Amino acid sequence: MLVRMDEEGRIRIPEEVRARLGAVRVFRLELRGKELVLVPLEDPLERLTRLAEVEVRDVEAEIRELRKIAEEEIKKAVRERWG
Repeated sequence: MLVRMDEEGRIRIPEEVRARLGAVRVFRLELRGKELVLVPLEDPLERLTRLAEVEVRDVEAEIRELRKIAEEEIKKAVRERWG
């Protein structure tokens, strides 16, 4: 499957690929050699929304876990950008 990057660096993900991914809207972009890899991530806000809809015994533990995940993603992004 071929895709094209526009002048602003955007790549359109074909509809059939989006359909296979489902509701995933957040990705981590990794550069592996000369390959771009999109790694699907769960949107932390969607996870919080889902948790709010069902009974959670330890909301604070869930928030700590989400914060930890977000911090790890930020650290990784900083290392990749500024090494």
